[in-house]
Amino acid sequence: MQNERNYCFVNLVSHFSTAPQQLIETRFEGRGGQTQFSKLVAMEPASVSRYLAAASRPDVEALEQICSALEPAEVAQLVVAYLRDDVPPAAAKLVRIISLIDSPKSAANPEPAPRPRLPKKLQSAFEFLMTEAEKHPVVADSILSTVALLKGQRL
Repeated sequence: MQNERNYCFVNLVSHFSTAPQQLIETRFEGRGGQTQFSKLVAMEPASVSRYLAAASRPDVEALEQICSALEPAEVAQLVVAYLRDDVPPAAAKLVRIISLIDSPKSAANPEPAPRPRLPKKLQSAFEFLMTEAEKHPVVADSILSTVALLKGQRL
């Protein structure tokens, strides 16, 4: 049996549990995707099922096994999600875990600092909206709808 770390998610959504599900939906359209994914990564279907249900999380060896069967962009997506689950909520606004595959920005070209003319309260609000938009597509859609409304555009 695979060595796994068990987690208790209290009022938290597991980033890791959603990442393999997205890979399965993208790669294996239709029925049997979870079984096909299990075969691809050479793991027991029960282990994959626990990962998808956020009932457990793979240890580093199992994560390495999963990653060895995936494409680089898929590995990046999975590992970023895995690491995001380790960030304590109190540090979430202080830490940003990104994939270099998804983002053309590098350490040499960091994101620009917040606009200093904006009040700190407004800067915090924008940061919160960006974080929520990354996690929830409905938040991103709401932001875009608000911008279109403010610009006087019809949706």
